[in-house]
Amino acid sequence: MRKIVSYIAIAAMILAACACKKQEQPEKTITKMGDLEFLIDGLVSTDENGNITGYNVGDNINDADPWEISVPVNSFEEALNLFKSIIPADAVLIEEGNSVTWNMTDPDGVSEGKAVLKKNEQLGAIASLTVTPLLKTNGPRTAPSVIFLPSSIWPENAGAAEEILNRDYYLGAAVWKDVDEGFGAGEFVVVREWSSKECGIMIQMVPKVLDGDDHCSSMNTLHKVQKALADNYELLVKGYGKEHFWPDLDSWYRSKEMDWGCRGYVNMKTGKEKWPFFVKDYFFDWGKEEGTALVYCFKPNGDKIKFW
Repeated sequence: MRKIVSYIAIAAMILAACACKKQEQPEKTITKMGDLEFLIDGLVSTDENGNITGYNVGDNINDADPWEISVPVNSFEEALNLFKSIIPADAVLIEEGNSVTWNMTDPDGVSEGKAVLKKNEQLGAIASLTVTPLLKTNGPRTAPSVIFLPSSIWPENAGAAEEILNRDYYLGAAVWKDVDEGFGAGEFVVVREWSSKECGIMIQMVPKVLDGDDHCSSMNTLHKVQKALADNYELLVKGYGKEHFWPDLDSWYRSKEMDWGCRGYVNMKTGKEKWPFFVKDYFFDWGKEEGTALVYCFKPNGDKIKFW
């Protein structure tokens, strides 16, 4: 009888210990993603192995270095505005003479290196962006560089693909994708046209959170979608109606999972972010107010259109 009582007491102690563990406060609250990852996501799209699958700004015209990006601009101010559009809205920039520096940090506020935009008239360029990451075992070790070239010397693109873009991929155009190339199939709507400076964007809004992570975009891409929707919302809603599930602009849409195992959400009205949190091994989601934005970027590629 005493043995049974002892066993019961031990079991009660174990259950109490487990209950206390579940009630512990969160180890860490994630407030943002790392600045370096955000910047790289704004410049290029990569696969799970770190290979570039698409250029979100400009293009690569140096076959020897796929991480070198060239962008046509008309002035240093235009280069600066483009740089600002691909970094967080609250980024603090330090202006010194002919250069602008962004000191990047990770979610804990630890330095991740810096990105420096400076006037650069060498080889006919207007400006250059140099990204110098601090090498860390858990962070990106390769970073892109950007050369801003005068629009007057930018090489002409293939005419056939541009004709297709002008005819079928204008703002508000409905594009049917038979093949799922990573972000869904079905009908997508162009919310940003392609230009030589930036890729085009087309989206399909899904008014629910899909299982898994296959069709989610990066935080940076969601911010570009938010900006495009804010600029063209009335045109798109009036043109297509509710059958395309255009979100109430106070809805949240989730990003893909980051390298450190967390995903964020972007508000389609304000562009604000919110982040879930971890409690030991338990992941807490944000309820039922989210949706999923299926997003494809696109650009001309010879006589075809490239998607990523």
